[in-house]
Amino acid sequence: MTVFVLHDNTPVSSKVQDDIGWKNFENQFLDMTLGGLTEKSDGKPGLFLFPQTLSDSGDLDEEQRILFKRHRNGDTALWTGNVMGFVGYEGGDLLYITSRFGGTEPGVYKSDERANGGLDDGDQGIHDYFLNYMLGRVFDFDSINITKWMTCASAKEQAQRLYMLMFPALLRWAWNQGVYRQYVQRSFNDANLHGAIDVARHLRANIPFTGRIAYNTREFSADNPVNQLVRHTIEYLLESVRGRWLLQGVGDIVKQLCFLTPSYRRSERMAVLQYNLRTPVRHGFYRSYRLLQRLCIRILRHTGLSYVGDRQIHGILFDGAWLWEEYLNTVIGDAYFHPRNKDRRGAQYLFEGKTGVIYPDFISRTREGRTVERKIVDAKYKKNIGGGNDDYYQMLAYMFRFEAKDGYFAYPAADVDSDGNKPVDTCLSLRSGARISAFAGYGGERQGPGAERADGVVMVHKLGLRIPNVTADISYERFCLQMGQREEALRLALGVE
Repeated sequence: MTVFVLHDNTPVSSKVQDDIGWKNFENQFLDMTLGGLTEKSDGKPGLFLFPQTLSDSGDLDEEQRILFKRHRNGDTALWTGNVMGFVGYEGGDLLYITSRFGGTEPGVYKSDERANGGLDDGDQGIHDYFLNYMLGRVFDFDSINITKWMTCASAKEQAQRLYMLMFPALLRWAWNQGVYRQYVQRSFNDANLHGAIDVARHLRANIPFTGRIAYNTREFSADNPVNQLVRHTIEYLLESVRGRWLLQGVGDIVKQLCFLTPSYRRSERMAVLQYNLRTPVRHGFYRSYRLLQRLCIRILRHTGLSYVGDRQIHGILFDGAWLWEEYLNTVIGDAYFHPRNKDRRGAQYLFEGKTGVIYPDFISRTREGRTVERKIVDAKYKKNIGGGNDDYYQMLAYMFRFEAKDGYFAYPAADVDSDGNKPVDTCLSLRSGARISAFAGYGGERQGPGAERADGVVMVHKLGLRIPNVTADISYERFCLQMGQREEALRLALGVE
């Protein structure tokens, strides 16, 4: 199996495009939109996309592509978009889009398919410490042990393990919506008649008459095929040590679900699986259960990233902008209010009468007994902040609405770029003549013109969370330790005590 490794928001290297298998891969994906790749209502296999639907993300739409051609100065280059994850297609080949801060260099690798996995160049899997770290913070799992479990597997096995890894988080999301219930048909043969009599079955089973009556009922029950599917997935995971470890964080939900599905039978797994393949969850309120249903089917069928039919793709993609925003919420959420534009919660308005709805990423909270100047933070995962000035217009609108003197663009930045230079955080001062000055770093002194801030001056800051460079001699534990230090520096720069 060929594994193509790319970084997000970067051009595809000539080394990848020159590979003999790339053209077939490019033909499959270049003209496909995310809307065409995601699962349709007919229940056919497709991609898992986080956030759960394309409409939940302001940075992704159904017309955006995983790969696209960018025209600049008369040249055309093939670029990756703002997504990360696995995608597989016919022949078993795999596209792995890592974060641009990942430790595996973009290129073409051949997976050896051995039991212990790994790539044939001696690497024990694909390393993407930053993506694993963000997933661990957002989905609340032990990323250290998970990273060890993931990187010791082949690229294809990593995809299957990622499905298993996402199960506890999706189970928790679905459970937060309430217990899934649906109408199910039940057949009884007893003396407690409370349904329609099944005459044919009654004549077969109860002649001569013994006091029992055969009848059917239609009940609104939690013991239904969808919950049975989840129960089968839980029992499958409990068969392995790693699966039991994954379910530790949702132990209470597992106990309740087992109690609600007393009709569970291990021998009926295939029948339950086939029913759920034919009957996807369609109720709009239970959207999270639809995603959980799809994931359970994928785990139980062991499909991994195999190609099942014409243009039917399997994989998991994460919107980088959404994941970065949710990760920042775990870092500064105790001091900043995070309006949920994905869930339409915490909406703010520019004008009276609830006109001009806006969703700033983060708004500083007021503190009891203290007067604190309002601050606005906008999470940006993309590289080019302010391109076309739309980002600046958006930030200034937020600042004007909340009377904030300071607005911050929080973005991930490489600790050291390809030229060996460290990133410099900038501050844009808005007054009669806008000027730019630079910060020496978090909490450092302003340098250059405009070192002293005048009263009433509005400033827009660009603050980069410096991501440690991943080298061969850096362990994931050390990476996590350095990330903790960088997060504290970011909190100080944003006034979080």
